Amino acid sequence: MFLLEQQKQFHVFSGGEARGNPALVSLVNELPTLAEHRQFIGRDSTSCVYIAPQSDNTFGINWFQHGQAIARCGHGTLAAAAYLQQGDLRAAHLTLHRAKTHYIFQSATECLAVSCHKNNYYSLALPSEKLETPPLSPLPFQHQQWAQTKTLNGYLIAQLARTEELASFTLTPEITAAIEQRALIISAQSQSSQYDIYFRYFAPQYGNKEDSATGSAASVIWPFYSSLVHKKRLHCYQASATGGDMWLSYYTTGALIKNRIHLKDSVSKDRVRVMANVIMAGVNTPSRVI
Repeated sequence: MFLLEQQKQFHVFSGGEARGNPALVSLVNELPTLAEHRQFIGRDSTSCVYIAPQSDNTFGINWFQHGQAIARCGHGTLAAAAYLQQGDLRAAHLTLHRAKTHYIFQSATECLAVSCHKNNYYSLALPSEKLETPPLSPLPFQHQQWAQTKTLNGYLIAQLARTEELASFTLTPEITAAIEQRALIISAQSQSSQYDIYFRYFAPQYGNKEDSATGSAASVIWPFYSSLVHKKRLHCYQASATGGDMWLSYYTTGALIKNRIHLKDSVSKDRVRVMANVIMAGVNTPSRVI
């Protein structure tokens, strides 16, 4: 594996007081293995994204975080599109059809499409999660509503009574054992704030105790709250240390998460679209070969 261009770092879901989530993007000739990534980057906690050209505006993609491979990284995929759309790629001799305003990213398990919009905004289409609520909740803390995905390596979401409870919430070993292999989203509605939904995202089993800004949470938050909040749009804030600001809008049977922008395009069936403001951080590193 070798770099075709300099690496660049982007901040995704930033805006206002929210600093969002950083992602380091590398354009390479072929996607690295986990061993190659560790040799190249090490065990940095920053989300690392690799993209490799395949065909017309289509790229292979894989993601690493905390020195481990991860199945999907929403904000990293958005950052990859920003890298291609904003960067000068002449050194890579790469011809892109930027007028098409979209890119296709093929991972080992799925194909993801990113659309480009004005003012450095990008939207990512994700599969919508199907939620179920068994009779007994496994969560060892007080909560109101809750639901989970059927797959054990999916998600579990819970609604707390007040937004103030989010700040004092602590992920204990007992809670970690209860959620098993699922990521945990704790959330609360707000009646007086500028935001409709506050949430936090935990995935300790993947080496990430709490994520700072999580686009993939959209595919769970919307189906969970669509039956509780009768709005066409939800303004959501991820209450992490750095914060993440996003809008979630409903179209037909899909949903749209966006950050400070109005998207007119409808969303295809059973899809959730995440939109973010993606800002280049100006981090460049010299080309290296593995």
